[in-house]
Amino acid sequence: MTVHNVPALPAKIDKLVADYQKKREAIPDLIAAYAGAADSLKASCCLGGTYAGDPLGYVSVPSAQRFEETLRESAWRHVYKIANVDMIASAADRQKFDRELKQAPEFTEENVMATFGPYLTDARYHILKGLAECFSTLDPAYKSHCKVKIGVQGLPKRVIINNAVSEYSFNSYGADKLKDMLNCLEVLEGRPHLEYTAFDAMTKEAKRWGETDFSGGKIKAFRNGNVHVHFSKEALRKINLGLAEFYGEVLAENDYPRPDKPASTAVSKDLAFYWTGPDVAERVIGEISALNRDRVAGWVQDQLPQAPKVLEPSCGEGHLLDAIRASCPHALAVGVEVHGGRAAKAEAKGHKVQRGNFLEIQPEPVFDAVVMNPPFAGDHWKKHLLHALKFLRNGEKWNEKGKLVCILPASAEVDGHLKELGIGYRWYDLPIGCFRAAGTNVNTGFIVCGAQ
Repeated sequence: MTVHNVPALPAKIDKLVADYQKKREAIPDLIAAYAGAADSLKASCCLGGTYAGDPLGYVSVPSAQRFEETLRESAWRHVYKIANVDMIASAADRQKFDRELKQAPEFTEENVMATFGPYLTDARYHILKGLAECFSTLDPAYKSHCKVKIGVQGLPKRVIINNAVSEYSFNSYGADKLKDMLNCLEVLEGRPHLEYTAFDAMTKEAKRWGETDFSGGKIKAFRNGNVHVHFSKEALRKINLGLAEFYGEVLAENDYPRPDKPASTAVSKDLAFYWTGPDVAERVIGEISALNRDRVAGWVQDQLPQAPKVLEPSCGEGHLLDAIRASCPHALAVGVEVHGGRAAKAEAKGHKVQRGNFLEIQPEPVFDAVVMNPPFAGDHWKKHLLHALKFLRNGEKWNEKGKLVCILPASAEVDGHLKELGIGYRWYDLPIGCFRAAGTNVNTGFIVCGAQ
């Protein structure tokens, strides 16, 4: 795998920052010189103090702040360009960078390396992340870690992209999706992104003749502007290899329960510990923060000496409990953890933890909310989820029933295992690679059951 023209940024960044600081420090003097030049020009049209008019009219003095903001944006865009981050970063990361550029942090060595360093030190990961991100949005089957394996029957050999080559598709969502997918394949092969002219010519040919070839197969275009992208056998093999490399063999592929195999509550040896990062924790805890607001309102109205009770099964080191405390400071939260070392770390942060196997704890329906990140492996998440539902309170006057928020591998939804449970839920995708720091790249999401 080759990444083209990636410079040794750390060796250059000090000079770029020095040039930036020099230009920034010169801005006040340049603005003063600009204003002085305007006054001098006006004076040159006046003889003996007799003014015949103002040839320039009103000349506003430029804002030093605006100049600094423009210079800072230019500096960040320059590094983004010379480092070829647009080739390495996923489409979502590139869009995020564009959104945040207008309020970019100060241009320092530390900030630049914190922002771009990961793309340069681990380019392969980000290229594969872009591939996974692209294909998971093109076809749901690519979200499942169970299906993204070479030779698995049923893996789609084509994808359908709506509104990619219609009359009004220029810069549309569909056209961008098609371009991102083609560029993912180019980068996977070690080639640069398609030039705009090449992509434009390809889509025009597809529209005119109904189909066109690309390096990984064939694009078939239809009158409604949709396209079907058919992959060659070799391209599909490379896609699968790239996705398999990204996701890895991190989950035990246990069989799901059979009628002749009773479900066990024993703690399995293959339960990997995937702790919840702060971004994911904040996202899922947002789903129960309303419980805290409702309860506080209840205090004001009814003087209820209670706070919402929240349970976190398999709480590990307390990462979700941290987020619960930050978002719902009045909540009475308790965790359950079977691993002594992790339970001790959660307790050291001041959390209340019941030590033991959650599946063997007798349920009491006293909790207003359950927030959980159960074991992903095999069918273990099923057993934990179904058991957790038994702990939810029911019949509260301020809330018809409790709410459960549960993080799950995307395969739980994509492969239909959740629907087999017969429970009502809403599914939300989480960002690609959001559990990387915990040791897995499998696609994830979370469900919300109960109170709306």
